[in-house]
Parts: sequence; C-alpha cells; structure tokens
Amino acid sequence: MVMKLIGETTPIESIIQYHSEEPESHELRGSEKEPDQGTIELAKIYYDNLRKSGMAKDVALKNVFNLEPFNYYPTLISYLK
Repeated sequence: MVMKLIGETTPIESIIQYHSEEPESHELRGSEKEPDQGTIELAKIYYDNLRKSGMAKDVALKNVFNLEPFNYYPTLISYLK
C-alpha cells in the first residue's frame, strides 16, 4: 500500500527531465575545491579524537572520509597528516 502511494505521487518524469537538463547543477563529485578553515579544523578534531581513542591512522582517515562534508574534499588528507 505504501509503495503504491509512493509510486503514484513521485514525479518521476520531472526528476528525469531535471537531471537530463541540468546534470552539473547537482553533481558534487569532481568539484575539486579547497575546504574552508572551519571544515579543516573540524576534520582535525574528529581525526585527533579517533586517534586518541586508539584507532590506527589508516582506519581513522577512512572514518573521516566516510563522512560528509569531508568526503567532498580529498585535499583534507594533507591537513591530517
């Protein structure tokens, strides 16, 4: 019943049309911009806390980059080492 309601009320055609006409407007991958200072500091704090809890460096880095917004900034790795 719920799936039927979702199927009947979701504007699939509009979503497809929007994606076809403006794909770059909602694509986040590949936008290689530098993180702002607040994002850098937050990533450092999170990484440092993971390391203090006994987590290995490589595992801590993977944890950081599995979270938004850090996963959008691959250059953050240079700030965390």
